[in-house]
Amino acid sequence: MESDCTLPDSYIMKSNNSADNSATTGSEWLSKKVSELISRVEELEQRSDRQQSTIDDQQETIQNQQETIDDQQNEIQELRQELKEHQERSGRKIAETKKDLNQLQESVCSDVSPTPSDGGNTIQEHELTPVEQVSRVENVDDVTDSPSVRRAISLFKNIADWGSRTPKGIVLKSSDNPLSLLSADMDESLCWKQYYRSAEVLDSLSEGAVTFVSDSRHGKMLILHEKSEVYQRIMNGTTSSSEYGTV
Repeated sequence: MESDCTLPDSYIMKSNNSADNSATTGSEWLSKKVSELISRVEELEQRSDRQQSTIDDQQETIQNQQETIDDQQNEIQELRQELKEHQERSGRKIAETKKDLNQLQESVCSDVSPTPSDGGNTIQEHELTPVEQVSRVENVDDVTDSPSVRRAISLFKNIADWGSRTPKGIVLKSSDNPLSLLSADMDESLCWKQYYRSAEVLDSLSEGAVTFVSDSRHGKMLILHEKSEVYQRIMNGTTSSSEYGTV
């Protein structure tokens, strides 16, 4: 006789199926969570890699900037040294020029023979600029051993022929090829630096009658100013020694 407590086979099979389904559902959920965690980890790793790459790029940029700063500091030091050397050279040149001018004035005063006055409209020696006084000397080498002064005298004597007439006066521009003209007149092979040096000396010796200036359009040029007495004397032909008187 069978007991009333015995469960039917269909019920037992149904219970077993429910247990299997629960186990399957739990396994799928766990697998899904693991996959999500793995994806999350991979995403974090990728983000970390990108951040590390950005950090590396920034460090490289900082290093390059530091190298640029170091190069610029070195360049600044070199420029300062060059400026210092240039100032020293310029100082020596200025001192040499002043010395040459002083010697030149002394030589002119002592070596130029007095020219008798004709009692007419003569120009006294003290009225002349230093460049005019030297230009009337028969042999410039007798009063100066400075090449720049000798070239400056040549520029002064020829500026009316080499330059162009303008409302300002006579202008000798770089386009007039003054370097070749001066080289030919002095029988020398000169460079622009030597020409500029001679032009600066002429500026000093003329006491403002001739100026050496830089123009934005024409570059460096010499100007014999029309309003100066030197200009008038050159145009009137009163630059030869016979036209001068003495004090």
